[in-house]
Amino acid sequence: MSKQEMRLPIEVVTDPVMLWLFKHGFEDPGWGQTEVGQLTLNLVIHDLAGRITDDELRREIRGMTTRAVGRIVQHMMKA
Repeated sequence: MSKQEMRLPIEVVTDPVMLWLFKHGFEDPGWGQTEVGQLTLNLVIHDLAGRITDDELRREIRGMTTRAVGRIVQHMMKA
């Protein structure tokens, strides 16, 4: 495995459903608009923010995504 592959978020590399969708060129214009999609987006952004070298910006982005994940999970638990 190359160094570049090792740096990718683990969810992108090992999720068989996402790998199948990427391999076959699936693109859903409404993707990410469901609660699960929003949760996934926020988790990926949170992970990617860890690579930002500006400490203040990294903390701000991670803080926002953490709060968003909390709100989404609370909403999902109520449903």
